[in-house]
Amino acid sequence: MVNKKMSRREFLRAAALAGGSGILSACAPAAAPAPTQPPAAEPTAVPPTATSEPTPESWGEMTEAEATAAAEAALKVTPAADKTVIELLSVYGEVLTNETQPHYVVNKEYEALHPDQYIKYVPSSMFTGAFNEVLLARIASGDPPDLVLHWSSPIAIAARGACMELDDLMAAHPVANKDAFYAGPLSTCNWLGKQWGLTVNASECCTYADTDMMEERGISTKREDFPTTWDGLKELSAKFVKWDGDTMKLAGATPWFANWAWPSLVECNGAKFYDGTTNKYSINDERIAEMLEYWLNWIDEQYKGDYDLLKQQSADWGTYPESAFALNLQALPTDGLWSLTHIPYEKHYEIYKMPVGPSGTESRTSVWPNFMFIPVGSKHVQEAFEVIAYYCTEGMIAWFDRWSDFPAWKDFPKEHAPAELIARVGKEKALELTAFGLDYIGAAVEQWNSPVDDFAIDQINRAFDQVLHKATEPMEALEEAHKLSQAKLDEVMESA
Repeated sequence: MVNKKMSRREFLRAAALAGGSGILSACAPAAAPAPTQPPAAEPTAVPPTATSEPTPESWGEMTEAEATAAAEAALKVTPAADKTVIELLSVYGEVLTNETQPHYVVNKEYEALHPDQYIKYVPSSMFTGAFNEVLLARIASGDPPDLVLHWSSPIAIAARGACMELDDLMAAHPVANKDAFYAGPLSTCNWLGKQWGLTVNASECCTYADTDMMEERGISTKREDFPTTWDGLKELSAKFVKWDGDTMKLAGATPWFANWAWPSLVECNGAKFYDGTTNKYSINDERIAEMLEYWLNWIDEQYKGDYDLLKQQSADWGTYPESAFALNLQALPTDGLWSLTHIPYEKHYEIYKMPVGPSGTESRTSVWPNFMFIPVGSKHVQEAFEVIAYYCTEGMIAWFDRWSDFPAWKDFPKEHAPAELIARVGKEKALELTAFGLDYIGAAVEQWNSPVDDFAIDQINRAFDQVLHKATEPMEALEEAHKLSQAKLDEVMESA
């Protein structure tokens, strides 16, 4: 259905965009194969126009062609002559008029508070070509949008001299200043001591557990009883793993599949891929090699020592409806908290902090945010920043209600849980899960903030893949990834 509540992570999976390469793309989970879709049905009614916007009640009855027509019509709306038009270029491709989409609702809220302004929302589905290519072409042509909603950090764009720093705007703002946001999410847009954008939200990774499966085995589901170390998690995982020949009947934990969370996993073992303060990579850290060795032993002990055989058991090792977890084929996946409003209603689960490795000292978590920034040449800089400030603070309430993308804003109301989550698990449990998530954001690591992040991620992915396939020794693979990544970074820094 057109009005399906689709998060950007699900969109990435469906569009097979996850894990892409290229200088500006973000790291993403391994993409599940996109299902083959039947041809769109022919419209059976006159497509909506700018003066006949569909209501939420009628939205689900629209065909794909009608929905596309609605989006195109919305772009043709002519705001009143006395309004300042702020163009928001969005990586999202969803239809503009669908009230299940949080950005649509946030835009309407902002316009109500600022009646002299109009947000011209331009989704990626309204043009041909890759989003980054369109964005950079418009900046180069001297006709950039006023602001951008992206799922990649603006650091690479800042390194090209095409992104505005926000430090002065933030310092003068009564709400959206640097003290208003958690340090981890804030660091995702910080480079050379400057702030180049803000994270709209900051959903973190954690370990999920099927509580029905745990209770069936007499295992406590209390958060204080859950393993806090890799050794404990591996031991717990073994209680679930079940094979029938080469067919897996049930998997335990598989933390290595959540590649967007690897920065926090290595920090759980005391290491770090990249330091934004020194602009240095440390991919060849011995503690990262130790983590890979640990994973290899885990796969040997519980998954027949065959990484490919394990991968073949499921196209999705997260928590979405098509995942092994949702299909009762996995007990202990690693995934982001955005999944709280996507897990099937009938699934009973609990969430826990990421456990610590043998060389680590504390639990750390990764975040995968949405980002907003202002390109160089924006015609309405102050207004654009006000839109960003609203999205990242009060606007997050409407966003959170629809998708459980946790806020990076420290003053987000602690008593507010997503309406969609309450509908799934009840208010008491929804508030408890929300409290856990808001508290855990403080443990978020620094990531996404290298000007060559995509290049380095590709090298890290390649190195890890070689090791997990037992084609290369851990340190040998890491040394090569480190050398290539640092050389690329040095090259960019010389020209920055």
